[in-house]
Formats: sequence, C-alpha cells, structure tokens
Amino acid sequence: MIGIVVVSHSRALANAVVALAAEMVPPESRPVVAVAAGLDAVTFGTDASAIAEAITEVDSPDGVLVFLDLGSAVLSSEMALEFLDPDVAQRVRLTPAPLVEGLVAAMVTASTGATLDAVDREARSGLVGKAQHLGGDEDSASAGAIDASRPIGPDSGTTLEFRHVLTNPHGLHARPAAAVVSVLSDLAADVRLHNATRGRGPVRADSVVQISTLDLREGDELVALVSGPDAGAALDRLRDLAAQSFGDDLSSGSDVTASPALAASVTAVVATLPGSPAVRDARAVAPQAELDRFESARRRVDEHLAALAAHPRPTVAAVAPAIFSAQRAMLSDRSLLKSIRRDVEAGSSAARAVAACCAEQASRFEALSDPYLQERAQDLRQLTRLLTLALDDRTLGPEIPDVPHVLAGRELDAATAAVLDPASTLVIVTSASGRSGHGAILATAAGIPLVTGVQQAEGWAPGAVVTVHPDGSVED
Repeated sequence: MIGIVVVSHSRALANAVVALAAEMVPPESRPVVAVAAGLDAVTFGTDASAIAEAITEVDSPDGVLVFLDLGSAVLSSEMALEFLDPDVAQRVRLTPAPLVEGLVAAMVTASTGATLDAVDREARSGLVGKAQHLGGDEDSASAGAIDASRPIGPDSGTTLEFRHVLTNPHGLHARPAAAVVSVLSDLAADVRLHNATRGRGPVRADSVVQISTLDLREGDELVALVSGPDAGAALDRLRDLAAQSFGDDLSSGSDVTASPALAASVTAVVATLPGSPAVRDARAVAPQAELDRFESARRRVDEHLAALAAHPRPTVAAVAPAIFSAQRAMLSDRSLLKSIRRDVEAGSSAARAVAACCAEQASRFEALSDPYLQERAQDLRQLTRLLTLALDDRTLGPEIPDVPHVLAGRELDAATAAVLDPASTLVIVTSASGRSGHGAILATAAGIPLVTGVQQAEGWAPGAVVTVHPDGSVED
C-alpha cells in the first residue's frame, strides 16, 4: 500500500485534514499518513528536512504521494526530494490535487491497495463532485487539475500525442469506447482524449461513458494526449486499435438494419416488457455496509451480462458478445462508480444512488446530436433496472411467456432482447421510436419484427388481445 504525506504551512490545518480523511476508511484499512506542517505546532511555514523525514517514515515499495497546500510547500517539497536517497525519491509523487477533497479520495482509493498512479488520478479528480453539484462540469474539473500541472517530480515524463480521423460509421460509440478502456486498463499511463473537430474534451480514457459522450463521429479527429511511465506502450496500443477501427467490423457496414417485416397481421395476447422496478428505500446501518451491498449487486449483474455474452442464442451470436462486453464496461465505469460512492457516502441508499447516477450519465447521451449515440442512454436505463433488481434480491431475467404473444412496453433493452425466442415472441411493439438501441439491434438479428412509436403500447394490460398489421398499425 502506498504511503501519504501532507505538507502544509499550518500543522493544525494538516492534522484536521488528515483526521477528516481518516474518517472515510476503517482504521485497519488506512494507508500510513505522515504530516510535515508548520515550523512548529503554532508557527506557520514549511521545512524541507521535515518533509524528507515524513517521506522516509511512510516510504513503501508501492510509492509515496505528497499533498501540498500552496506556495513554498511546493518548493520545500521539491527540495526535500534532493535530500532523499535516489531509490526513495524515484517513487515519490508530488500531486497538484486539492488538499481536502484530494486527500479524502486518496485515502479511500489507497485503502483498496490501488497503485500510486490510480490513487493520484482519483485525488486529482476530487473536485468533480463539488463541481457537478454547484453547476460545474466533471470533465473540466478533472481535466483542469491534470492539464494545469502534470505530476511533479521524477515520474513526470513527457506527453505523447496521437491523432486519428475516425472511419467508423457510428463513431466512437459504446462498444469501441469499451475497447479503448480495455486495452489501456493494465498500463500506468494517463490518457486524455479530445474531439478536435467538435471541441469536446478532454476526458479520461478509463471511462466508457465519458469517451462515448465526446460525440466522436465518422470523419471527426480524435486526439489522445498520453503521459506516464507506460506512455509509449499506451500510444502503441491506441495506434493498433485505431488501425483495427477500434474493434468495429466496417466491412459489414452499419449494424442498424431494417426490422423484419410482418408477412401478415398478427393477433395475439400481450406480454409486457420489463419496466423500471420500484426503488425501495431499505437502508443499511452505515455507508460502507451500503457500498458493500451495492458491490455485491454489481457483481451479480456483471455475471448476468457475462453469461448473456458467453452463451447467446444462435440467432444473435454475431452481435451479442460485443454488446454485452460494452455494457459490462459501463457497469465498471470509473465515473459512474465514483458518483454512486459519493452519493452513498453522503447518505443516499444504494438503490437511489444507482437511479440518480445512471440517470445523470444517461442524460449525457441524450444530449448528444447523433441519434445513434443518444440511444446508448438505453444501456444505462437497463443497468439501473438490473442493479435495482439485484439490490432487492430479485430475479434478473425477464418473465417472458413461452406461448405466442405480442411483447409490448416502453422500450426493449438488450438484456431482454437477447433471451427472446422468435417462435413465441411474434412481434415487439414499443412506445419509444428509436431503432438503433442495442435491444433493437438484437431483435433484428433474431428476426423478430419491431414496431416502434406506438404510444398506447405502454398501456396494454398483460393478457389483452391486440392485432398488429404489416403496415405497423395496431388494434386493441
């Protein structure tokens, strides 16, 4: 586990900040923290020798992260590195992260055994929650800390740049974004992505949601700025992935094809699509217990999606694995998990945190101008549904009858579409009008006709008899 040093002009301030951050983590899980603050208990100032001693006290093979308040704290800390044995100095990182919010984030992240790079990244984005709540922007809050000053000290290195004009018909949507996150996940590199054509970004390359919402479309120029110990390897992997169109098969063209047409009118009983389950406000005794409950539910949903990817019905085998791999990446998305943790630690139940944070992320997709990217919001609504069910210990799979039926409701998500049997689901009718959601893509692959934009579909009761005509009109 990494060590942490807090450098401040005021010893009282440093001790108070450490005490606050320590409250977030059980004593047995806390990283070692040392304070180098003030010239004595009451005199303001910083001392390079005291900082060097504090670093030596908490030194770990995993590294040491040093937090600073202002002014001479930076200069004194840089001088302290010169007092250290070179082997020790090379694993010390001076971070420009905010002192209070950054230390809290670092304490929590370090307690999990995360690397120095990972802890530093979380510390630097410590202002994101405040910025969002007060009307700021997460990307600018996190990127500002990074762009203003890269890591100070021996590990700072240089920044490499990669540019690529996208040829993907749907741009860098959820599935290629998940491929980016996956290929970079094991590298010690800080990768920031920009949409140079539309002036969006930067965003971190470890978040599927943030990458997807760069609104990178066919013909747009992607710019990646890469730094850190593994910057060269990260750049090579990005270049190789771009050469492979980020995992998209461009030879097959668009994956949005026309839904199979009804050969004749269908009259059958209604079965309803799963909707949003009620959020129950059951609350654990403490935030950590609620976070543990959320993590258990998240693992259960991840296993469910993994099973859908690994054992798809033959009719959807060509597209299902990529879709569910992307959804699993969303389920583990750094920005989503961080916002859920923030809400739970602030007093929310896990179920309400999931609903609020997934809705916030979904709104980012809905705000995009590309209809294909807008429909990725459906994936987040699906995750909300599955996580809510898992938190309540309910069945994750949809209850679909095996007798011939018309499946109707608001929208068709991928987790439902993947298990449908064309022999019993004769036609799907939704009030939503989109046809490029992952549910629609899977239904089309399975050969099940899909009729969209039928407002009354949400009001049909299970067991009612309706008729759907080949022209898309319905009688109920």
